This record gives sequence, structure tokens and C-alpha cells, in this order.
Amino acid sequence: MSEKRLVDWPYVIALLVLPFAIIAVLFVIRFVQDFTRYDSQYFTEEYRSLYDTPSSVAFALEGALREGDEELMIELMGTRAGPGNLDPRPSLVFVFLYDREGDYLHYLYFNQDDYNRLIQFIKEEDGRYVASPEDLYFYIDSGRWQEPAGPLIAAWWILVIVATAMMFVYRYMNRYRESRYGG
Repeated sequence: MSEKRLVDWPYVIALLVLPFAIIAVLFVIRFVQDFTRYDSQYFTEEYRSLYDTPSSVAFALEGALREGDEELMIELMGTRAGPGNLDPRPSLVFVFLYDREGDYLHYLYFNQDDYNRLIQFIKEEDGRYVASPEDLYFYIDSGRWQEPAGPLIAAWWILVIVATAMMFVYRYMNRYRESRYGG
């Protein structure tokens, strides 16, 4: 009769590698979205000359966000999918270029009614600048996925190691009890 192993190493190793498999799937999704994300009708010479600088997109974004103009927002994003329901914010004003992170420029807008700030992301894509929504593509492309991924992976590994150690102790004690007192 074969003796039950104290630790099922294939399962433990699979659980330890699981976070990297999830990250790999997210990168594959981002890679596939590269081919389908942008609509070619928004990358003609007319749009390339209209949105040839980040500031031209930033100022147009102010108007789109103020008016709740979904058509202009789709044009600024250059994507096949729109921004969804865009509520008008008549008191929104463009403030300044807030930060640069990789290929993305962060522009700060301020709502004078409720004192909330809004950050919009702009990047160069295929000869023109586009507004980028905060979606899965953005988080993978900009590298922002790394910020939460480190602690989540560490917590997952701790959980797997503790669960494996508990299973080891349980099985070892069970085996000891059976050998000492019979089974």
C-alpha cells in the first residue's frame, strides 16, 4: 500500500506559480487589445493634425467633460468603445500637467462645485495623442498593475506556505498517531 505524501508538491508549486500565470493572461489580453482597441477612422491625417500635441487633447477634454459630449470623448479616445454614460460637469476646469508616467501624461482637472479633482491620462498613439480611460488595458500598458501586484503576490505566497505547513503538520501528526496507537 502506498503511503500518503506529507506535502503534495505539484499542487504547492502550481499554487505558487498561479499569480504569474494570471499576470501572463493579463498581458495576453492587453496584446490582443492592441489590435482591436483603436478605431482607424480616428487616425486619419485630419485627426493627426487636430490632436498633434497633448495639450490639444487636454483642452478638448475639458470641453467634452464639461458638456458631457460623448461623441467628442470617443473622438479624443480614438477607441471603438465609448466612455459609457458621461455626466456633464459644467464647473470643471483644466489646471495643469500633473505628472508623466512612462508614455502617459497626467492632466489635472478641478471641479469648482464640489472641489473634487479629476486626472485624465493622455498618450501618443499612431501619430496622434489620445485620451486613455482607466481600464484594464491602461493599467497593464502603464505599469500600474505592479503597485498592487507585489503585495497581493506576497500575501498569496504567505497563504500558500502557511496552508502547506499546516497540512504537513496535520498529516505528520496523523501518521505519528497511527504508528503509535494503531489505526
